[in-house]
Amino acid sequence: MRVNRPRRIFRPNIRKILVDERDIRQVSGYLKNPTNSGIWIFKGDWSRHEGFSGFLENQLKKEDNKINSKQTNIEEIINQLILSPAAILSLFYLLADQSIKIRYDEFLLSELSSVVRFIGLTKIKKQYNEAIDYFKEHINYEDFNPLIRDENFIKIKSGMIIPLDKPTPRAYEHSYRNDKDRKISFTSINAKPLEELNNFFLLLGQVKNTSILPIYSPKEEVFSPYVYFLESVTSHICDPREFSHVEKMSSEYKDGQYSASISSAGLLAEEYLIQIFETLFRDPCPEMPLGNIYNLIYNKVINSMGNKQPETKKINREELSMDLNNPETIVDLDLVRKIFQLFNIQTSRINTKINELSGKEKRTYLFPSQIAKNIDELIIYRNNVSHKSRMQIDDYEAIRSIYCLVSLMLWWKEEKNKIDWKKNNLEIIKEIIERNK
Repeated sequence: MRVNRPRRIFRPNIRKILVDERDIRQVSGYLKNPTNSGIWIFKGDWSRHEGFSGFLENQLKKEDNKINSKQTNIEEIINQLILSPAAILSLFYLLADQSIKIRYDEFLLSELSSVVRFIGLTKIKKQYNEAIDYFKEHINYEDFNPLIRDENFIKIKSGMIIPLDKPTPRAYEHSYRNDKDRKISFTSINAKPLEELNNFFLLLGQVKNTSILPIYSPKEEVFSPYVYFLESVTSHICDPREFSHVEKMSSEYKDGQYSASISSAGLLAEEYLIQIFETLFRDPCPEMPLGNIYNLIYNKVINSMGNKQPETKKINREELSMDLNNPETIVDLDLVRKIFQLFNIQTSRINTKINELSGKEKRTYLFPSQIAKNIDELIIYRNNVSHKSRMQIDDYEAIRSIYCLVSLMLWWKEEKNKIDWKKNNLEIIKEIIERNK
């Protein structure tokens, strides 16, 4: 009687793609300032009947008799042969390292099942030996994860790659059913990973009309992969207690729940400002909204530095109306100040900012200029979502909110490492202000 011995099964975590210190450093640089870092974009046409796809189709047709004997329709199998970039990477991982016994049904994406079943790996290996060698040298690495089912990000030896079009099997199926090549696009922080992915697919004859270019503008394009790059390093840049919150925020964005994503970003920003307040002033932070906490920190910093609060006087609607209706009135900073006062906005930061712009006051503030602007921007988005204003909230506003939060998180983590904790809190505050002038 034959005994089936259990095989060593390869079951890597589908979601976990290991990143190294280089990846974390490069992605963090992008997360802090996307427009300064920029991104690289690879675009091309994904072949339907040529190259590797055409080879597999021809091999299946040669197996026509064998397939028909199993009461399976050859045309149906060819139509189901929907190869995505991730599917090919999975297959070549198997071709490059056959020392691991793998259950194909668990390892391979569904579109490759007929390849293993009817063609086998030997013929592919013989035909594409050069591509296999290139895969081993430039794509594969020790912690390569072949189970890239959701295609949110791909990690090869030289770095992270994000698919921009987020193709699904249904999308590939639609283009293949219509006998059309599919447009594909990927992005990375650097050109090298895209060049090596392009070279690999060119060896397979799977892509054509390709280009790889840097992008610094428009902002919408530079920010488009922000959430996916964030996901690739979330566990490395977030404390464990923050991880689930950031994951929830990212999931809300990807599900199109942009208002919910902005609210989540605002909540986590509140926690960070509370932490900053209580760390620097050694007092419990009162429970209040994001904007109020931000104003409170500003006022405490000004008071701790012995600076006098900007003087303001009450203004009424009649006085403002006279100014606006006066044909000789020129809209200036004083008039802007009155408008802010009319709407009962807490004006201490605004007045100081106006004084800075008019040259009346030097900037004395805790946060770097860009971080301060980002917090202000996040407050605007958060308030508009909370108050259900008429402001249009779309994916770009959600990405900007997430960016504003993440830039604050990364700044504060770096700042804490620079602080000399042996000094008293007033000395610490002064040094932070000096560093961030």
